Amino acid sequence: MKHITKTLFFLLIFLSISPVKAQKYSLAHEQLIRKERRSYQAISNFVENPAASDWDLTYNRLEFFVDPHEQYIKGNVFFQFSSLKDNLNTLVIDLDDSLTVTSVVAGNTPCSYTHTEGFIHLTLPTTLQKKDTGSFTISYQGSPILTGIEAFVQDTQQDPDSTPVIYTLSEPYGAKEWWPCKESLSDKIDSIDIIVHSPAPFRTASNGILVSDTVIGDQRTCHWQHRHPIVTYLVFISNTIYEVYSDWATLSDGSKVEILNYVYPASLDTARLSTPVTAQYLEYFSNLFMDYPFKDEKYGHAQFGWNGGMEHQTMTSMGSFEKDLIAHELAHQWFGDYITCGSWHEIWLNEGFATYMEMQILEAFDPVELQKYKDYVIKYITAYPGGSVYVSDISDVDRLFNARLSYFKGCYVLLMLRELLGDEAFFAGINRYLRDPRVADGFSTTDLFRENMEQAGDTTLTDYFDTWIYGKGHPVYDIRSNHSGSELHIDISQQPSDPNGPFFRMKLPVTLYTGGKEETYWLTNTVQDQQFTLYAPVAPDSVKFNKGNKILCQFQENYTSLSDVRTQELSLAYDPSGHCLTVVLDEAETAHYELYDQQGRRVQTGKWEANHPVISTALLPPGIYNLLLTTSQKSYSVKVSCR
Repeated sequence: MKHITKTLFFLLIFLSISPVKAQKYSLAHEQLIRKERRSYQAISNFVENPAASDWDLTYNRLEFFVDPHEQYIKGNVFFQFSSLKDNLNTLVIDLDDSLTVTSVVAGNTPCSYTHTEGFIHLTLPTTLQKKDTGSFTISYQGSPILTGIEAFVQDTQQDPDSTPVIYTLSEPYGAKEWWPCKESLSDKIDSIDIIVHSPAPFRTASNGILVSDTVIGDQRTCHWQHRHPIVTYLVFISNTIYEVYSDWATLSDGSKVEILNYVYPASLDTARLSTPVTAQYLEYFSNLFMDYPFKDEKYGHAQFGWNGGMEHQTMTSMGSFEKDLIAHELAHQWFGDYITCGSWHEIWLNEGFATYMEMQILEAFDPVELQKYKDYVIKYITAYPGGSVYVSDISDVDRLFNARLSYFKGCYVLLMLRELLGDEAFFAGINRYLRDPRVADGFSTTDLFRENMEQAGDTTLTDYFDTWIYGKGHPVYDIRSNHSGSELHIDISQQPSDPNGPFFRMKLPVTLYTGGKEETYWLTNTVQDQQFTLYAPVAPDSVKFNKGNKILCQFQENYTSLSDVRTQELSLAYDPSGHCLTVVLDEAETAHYELYDQQGRRVQTGKWEANHPVISTALLPPGIYNLLLTTSQKSYSVKVSCR
């Protein structure tokens, strides 16, 4: 779904970005996620029927009769399929018990069936063998119940006339609440026609191309046709009084893609100002990756009554028209629609990717805003210590649509992977993934994505995915650096934020600022406590870790140039028998101390306290050391001889 509003990332956050900006992000994402949670309420009760693997659904013809004044639907759904096993004579179709089946026929032959506990069990008139084809039609009617998923909603526009609306919202398993279908994350419908009859003033928006829009008397019939594989939860209709207009995108080969907008009359002026960026974004994504997957049909927006978005294939349902929502839902046409997560455990393959593409749009069109957004996201993710991108328990709806993990942490996995591989390999890998015949127009897994990125980068990424997708939490670093002579010594200590979290093998960015110039080094952290030495003939003015939030982590850092530290005499005494230093510092109650050897390496660190001013040197070999004490106000340095 979409944005965490699908602009859906719901994040009630706290950030120290500007209050206006933080409010924008948190409200948009809160709405997006709330939508996601609501539509996934059925997950805890849904189990894909094992019989779904017995047959391949190749075509649906959906014919519906609706009136937006009523919470009611009547329809005929035609199925074409092929058998995937020998001796197939029964099929199981999903349909909620609130709807009544009036007939099931194969051609002119009635089929026996039962309809109970959300399933239609039908017996075919002829037993089929593997690769045989068959067809049947289910006729039904009724008032879809509102279970909290709101899969079929009768609503009104917010206008003086309270114009009625019907819209559908099926992700993940709500389709069966309004039409008999095959709910599956293993089988897409190869082709579909959607025909909707309604009172004449009302238009229907849906998937694919509008092949006819006919008014006869007081009835209107809209016929939509979609000739690409589509997962059941992405099929939709929306019926109300709409204003219609188009924007257009131009692809690199010169072909045009229509961006068809169905909006409420009261929203027309606002929408006309907001939607043209869709063409820019579609062109950008097509140039960055493969062309828009459904370019032979259309893309578009259909306004509906929820303040978020849902990436219905070829036509997103939109509650509003913010740029981040437009970008997020459009990105889903590649990541979520064209390629769909094969399991809700791996929803990040939909939502993490769409969130990453929001940042990709900001990088291209608003880089200043990108950094603010990354600052916000980092703070939001690290506000809590635990959690993995992979969803182990999909019955927990709050966890499934956890903005922090499924959306933002999933996004950051991709951001860091780009830094790890470099732009050339990263984008080559994404393009390999989109063209992989195992997932194109179908379903994917994290492992299949990883394999494509490994091939593009000529590397192995098992450890990276194990820690960042399946592992809990994030790294927490203590970074201390000092300059001595012509060297910069950097000490890195890593702890996991989650007690059960893994060690994160990472390349870490450290930036040196010297005389108005900056230079970034990437240090490969392979053990919990690690030291690095960089050649630096001139002491840096400052040292900054993780500039630009290139990696997901928390950290504290301290840089000291030993040659520049203000040297003052301290009241200090060394006790050789006790192997300890006693330091008296009248102006502070506490200080941080560090001991460095003659090569500038930090060999010991700790906390000095006035009420216990003793520093043990028992673990140090005899020699000359530099003692550095840092209070909240000053730093003091003095050489000491330990025997």
